Amino acid sequence: INGHGKSMVLSHLIADGIMQGYRFCVASLEFKAPRFFWRLFRQIGGVSKPAEDYFLQMLKYTEDKLFLYNIRGTAKRDQLLEFFRYCFARYGCQHFVVDSLAKCGIGEEDYTAQKAFVDQLCDFASKHDVHVHLVLHSRKGKDESQSPGKMDIKGSGGITDMVDNLITVWKNKEKEEAINFAEQTGGNADSKILDQPDCKLKVEKQRNGDWEGSFALWYDRESYQYKSFEHDPVKYYVKV
Repeated sequence: INGHGKSMVLSHLIADGIMQGYRFCVASLEFKAPRFFWRLFRQIGGVSKPAEDYFLQMLKYTEDKLFLYNIRGTAKRDQLLEFFRYCFARYGCQHFVVDSLAKCGIGEEDYTAQKAFVDQLCDFASKHDVHVHLVLHSRKGKDESQSPGKMDIKGSGGITDMVDNLITVWKNKEKEEAINFAEQTGGNADSKILDQPDCKLKVEKQRNGDWEGSFALWYDRESYQYKSFEHDPVKYYVKV
């Protein structure tokens, strides 16, 4: 769903993946490069306003591990795939991000083109034994209180058939609104709401595994990081 943190979750995945030794090639088509890096570095550094020397350390942390397809707006799909092939061959990237399908120059009702492009991404991932993260949007529902499922994906129904994995991201809007209202009025939010998780990741499909289910996550508004438990400490991927 729009505004539920799909791109933010992926950004944190990139921050953590780099620490694990992976290289990422990212087509962030919905955000300008400075905005993308500002958010990513906030997650890497664990702080909202890093000092200049700390910022330079984070820049070095991503060096030779993160490659950005710096075109905002509608991308030409053939050029995007060519960039992915180059980053795989030249830099050995293992993870590729397309954020999002809606920015790849395909009409909302052009299901044939949507299916063809996703098929190309699947072929690329299979041929090179890499992972492609493709951001999709959901159809409009009656409200945002329920997490979307595989049947709610906007566009061609064939998309969910072709991909190996499908993970939905759902934000607890009720909790977010309660916290914001309490901050604005100087009051306190209901403790029952505060005890709820901030986000839910739900594995709707896993072709090469036998598990499907949900993960509850807590969101740290200072660092933009997602945590497995509310009181888990913030990670500092680059030491101060």
